[in-house]
Amino acid sequence: MKKSGNHVEGPCLKFITLDGDPSHAANDDTIRKLVKSNASRSRKGLAGLQGSPNQTASSPVPVSNSGLVSGKSRFALSSRKPLKRVRRQAASHPGGNLKDKQQGINIPGPNRETGGNSLTNLNVPNATQCLSLGSHRSIRFQPQYSPGSLPVITKSKVQTMAQHFFSQVVDMQHLFYDLVGLSKRDEAIFHGSLSIASVYYDTGANDLFHCQQTLSLVSQRLSNCTQQTSDETIGAVGLLVIHNILTGTNEHSTLHMNGLQQMVRARGGLDGLPTRLRKTLTMIDIFHATTWDCCPRFPFIQPQDDFSATLKALSSLSEKDLRLLKAYEKSHSQWSMLGMLQILRILTAVRFSDPLAVFNRLALSDAIYLLEYQLLSPQQNLETELTDEISLQEAFRLAVFLYIDKVLREMPPLNIKGLVHRLIAALKSFFDSTHAETSIRPHLGVLLWIVMISRINAYNADDVQYLLEKLVDICGYLGFKQRTDFRRYLDEVGPALQPFSEQCEEISTQIEEFNHVAR
Repeated sequence: MKKSGNHVEGPCLKFITLDGDPSHAANDDTIRKLVKSNASRSRKGLAGLQGSPNQTASSPVPVSNSGLVSGKSRFALSSRKPLKRVRRQAASHPGGNLKDKQQGINIPGPNRETGGNSLTNLNVPNATQCLSLGSHRSIRFQPQYSPGSLPVITKSKVQTMAQHFFSQVVDMQHLFYDLVGLSKRDEAIFHGSLSIASVYYDTGANDLFHCQQTLSLVSQRLSNCTQQTSDETIGAVGLLVIHNILTGTNEHSTLHMNGLQQMVRARGGLDGLPTRLRKTLTMIDIFHATTWDCCPRFPFIQPQDDFSATLKALSSLSEKDLRLLKAYEKSHSQWSMLGMLQILRILTAVRFSDPLAVFNRLALSDAIYLLEYQLLSPQQNLETELTDEISLQEAFRLAVFLYIDKVLREMPPLNIKGLVHRLIAALKSFFDSTHAETSIRPHLGVLLWIVMISRINAYNADDVQYLLEKLVDICGYLGFKQRTDFRRYLDEVGPALQPFSEQCEEISTQIEEFNHVAR
């Protein structure tokens, strides 16, 4: 474990505390019953463990986790489809107003939306309090199995499960590959990763349990000056940020991000961290920024590997694609919207190449990071000549973020509604502008792609009708006579929309019907 002599003072010790009971963890009846049921099962399991005459007191694995350790986890060792139903939606408002949040926020009692996170201005418990909280009667602070303390056979199963989980995550989210090594020997990162997997695979309230274990361990380390800014502690807090994002809690992910930023600063910045951990934190930072539409906390880090050279072996890329990708990788200036759509088209071809090896996935992840950071960069507009088209640029950014999450990362639809809501609001603001008529014509191709992405993901009936009318108007400007013209032009402008083939066919039919009625 890498340790630092730097101490974390002040607000960093306020961003995470441990009060609360999982049985009080929800305001809506359905979730409250689910969490109470889970807490009840945990109590019965622990009672059975303590009361069984055949069970020794030194057993490191609670009954409630026996399935997990035996390799029977509901999500780790089976092939499951991503979560289809929405368990929690992100707030539609941006998370850019961060100054107030850094002052410390009092939030009374945890609820299910916080994932068990209770964030107050209380200090971290001292040693006496920690002993009290860790009593055998406390479910929340019941000592759990540790990857370092398990028997050899059980430890092997746990490591196999963790390795399998991370191999899946590389394919799904490209975020946690560089924490594989730490997860094998660190309990906080182990529980943090399982809390994320529980959300992704919809395993009931297990994500709350694992999140609470991570919170408990992190809080203990924050009270230890030798562990406050260790690699493992920083990695665990990063996973808490991801869990908060996936459960739709802007406020708490921001508070954890504040704490993470202070811990990194105490280590001397990103340069003071190991390369793999530094890379992981930058991706977590970008995920947080694109989800809540705020600025990145950490400076841009140019990918060390030449991802264009790595992807050169893929047969799905032409020489022209490779030259464009190489130019994009070495460029330090903002690209036009059309140029970025061409890069997105190439990345889509890479994503659906078969087979896609791990090193190609990592190269793809670097390319996505570069694209997202450019879109988030506040230094200059995407196209400086478009001074009156901020709404169009904002809509373009949000449409690209939405496409990356849904297509390239195949994220579950947990935070999609908030992103879609902001995207449609930006489009409406653009179309309502007095200069919209003159601004549309030079960028019909980009606008067609943005509106199409918005229409595919719209869930409100009024928005669906509004976007359909705008698609008809744009098709009229472009002079399309047949649906094949519409599809061909759309594929030429940006990334192909094969993942949405059914929706595209349905929308093409609706456009034809709309034109027929209009005549």
